[in-house]
Amino acid sequence: MNNENLIEEWQGILKQKYGKDIPKQNILNCILMISKKYNLDIEHSIIVIDKLIGGERKKTERGHLQNFDNSCYMDCILFVLLAIPNKFIETEILNKKCSSPILKQIQKELNDLKINILNGNQIKCVNFRQLLGKYCINNFEDFSSMHAQDADEFLKYLFRIFNVENSHYRQFTYGTNKLEGKITNENVSLTSKTDNMKASPVFDIDTQILKKTHSNEMLSNIVKAPDDSGAFDNTNLFVANGKTFKRRIEILQPYDYSYLIVTLQRLNPTGPFINTQIIPDDKLILGNGNHLKLNSIVIWVKGHYVAMVQYENKWWLYNDLDTKLIIIGSYKQMIKCCNGIAMTNGILYFYVK
Repeated sequence: MNNENLIEEWQGILKQKYGKDIPKQNILNCILMISKKYNLDIEHSIIVIDKLIGGERKKTERGHLQNFDNSCYMDCILFVLLAIPNKFIETEILNKKCSSPILKQIQKELNDLKINILNGNQIKCVNFRQLLGKYCINNFEDFSSMHAQDADEFLKYLFRIFNVENSHYRQFTYGTNKLEGKITNENVSLTSKTDNMKASPVFDIDTQILKKTHSNEMLSNIVKAPDDSGAFDNTNLFVANGKTFKRRIEILQPYDYSYLIVTLQRLNPTGPFINTQIIPDDKLILGNGNHLKLNSIVIWVKGHYVAMVQYENKWWLYNDLDTKLIIIGSYKQMIKCCNGIAMTNGILYFYVK
């Protein structure tokens, strides 16, 4: 979408909100002024959109975690987990029995942050961040440091220290000798079906899968996407149940989850950011037939994390550089908001019962 179309889009939004036409030049002047002030481009400036609709901000009962030395990755995760009450987070993190004195302090600080958010207070996670320096674990960064970090890694760290591993996924493995054309039940064999009853709620979609994904694909289709080995070398064929196959196909299926976070590895370590447009389903159907509801999205925009959360049956924008939530509206409005940024820059998609 070019800048002219973007301005027209916001002219329509502002007319709905205020019941009158706002001249295009006024909108453009506002965009240019704020973009220059914050050194942000027009199309992806969350702050620009924030300021444009600032006159229609509504006070909510929710408080705000405010930015403190590159804390946006942490603030977004904590806000998503704590601002909207959820039985899973209450049971698995906030009220879980902990034996470690340091972990008990971390847990207490999380509960204090939750109380402050629910009471409408403005707060920074300074004390919480300092405590994390006393609970460093292997294969994870020190999240007490003041440099920028990855939101998905911080989420995985939280789930690791509280041992959140009670989800259930099922893996199907198939063998086939058909190397081209459509795979059918007649030319493929199920070689194994395994269940992991102690899986993490975090379901990763790696960079290689995203690179193969077509624009406007539904997120549910990517979650169900098979891992295809392609043709094996004749010296390294796939052997299962006494049979030999030239090709292996594996499908990892979220089977029984009460809380599921789908992570898209868009931050490609060996190339540009992968901004393929992916449509998050409003509801996600699990392998057992149950469905989960889209609850929140954490979004990465040129080095800064923001979040979209569903609260009081409406979607809101959370940005720790601001002081209030900003109303977006319905699911359809959320999808289109800010030039479709939830689809092109979404990193984590949270689904709950």
